[in-house]
Amino acid sequence: MPEISFSSDKIMDVETGEEAKEGERGELWVKGPQVMKGYLNNEEATKNTIDSDGFLHTGDIAYVNAEGKFYVVDRLKVPASCFGSVF
Repeated sequence: MPEISFSSDKIMDVETGEEAKEGERGELWVKGPQVMKGYLNNEEATKNTIDSDGFLHTGDIAYVNAEGKFYVVDRLKVPASCFGSVF
């Protein structure tokens, strides 16, 4: 899978807040030009989703293998809702 230029990603241990080791599950965090800058007119939601280093906390539980491939295996956060529909 090709890398995305100027982007970073990492898996963070949900309990310790430390970066997870290869093969360990944690929350997927992403950063780069493809990531939204925040929620329109909702500073609180933005603060809860994007940290001060610019990483978006996806709410996806994932792990990375020895080849650097990421696998999403679960959800941490409650799905988003819009106009009464849950996504």
